Amino acid sequence: MEIELLANRIRALFQDGVFGPASDDVLTSLRNQREPECLLDFARRLVPLRDLWAGGGWVYRISKQIELSDEFPDSRRSGFHIIGCCSDGDFIVMKPERIPFEVGFVTHEEIFPGCSWSDFYLPVCRSLYDFLFLSNVPLASSGDSVESVLPEDYYEAKDANWEPKRLEDFGIDISALDFPLVLPDPTAPAPAAPALHAESAEGAKEPAP
Repeated sequence: MEIELLANRIRALFQDGVFGPASDDVLTSLRNQREPECLLDFARRLVPLRDLWAGGGWVYRISKQIELSDEFPDSRRSGFHIIGCCSDGDFIVMKPERIPFEVGFVTHEEIFPGCSWSDFYLPVCRSLYDFLFLSNVPLASSGDSVESVLPEDYYEAKDANWEPKRLEDFGIDISALDFPLVLPDPTAPAPAAPALHAESAEGAKEPAP
């Protein structure tokens, strides 16, 4: 089963305690948010249990993902599930309707209440596995360091005319790497999600109070 294979591949990447099956409360919250059954089926097997460094930003623990989905309901209406934020505040999202879950960025500078997030979305990786791996590639010179080979945010991807990638596109020899990846614990708290921009009377975007 494709969903089981995806979960097993991600589980094998990281040390114990980073990912695990969702609790009943988490599954109830996802169900109440009317997330696709495909995402619920995956969450029964695997969700992030803590904030995870991801190159130029963070993949949030599942409880924070749910909070963000409540705070930004336009993301769900646009067919996305928020999984984290870039360091500049852009959203890291995945498409939860279909395995293997395409991942990309939505710019926080352009969205406004009621908009379609699809208008401000750029795909970065063809699957959730590819994103998690490529944003935590061990440096050849240091076994305990990590580095992303992906763009750090929406505009870096846009400026580079980025095409969504798979692991194979980088010619990385997986057999030469040690697993699981033992990532350092975060030394600073993950950044808060940005405030949504509100429309002014003249139609210009202003920071929400």
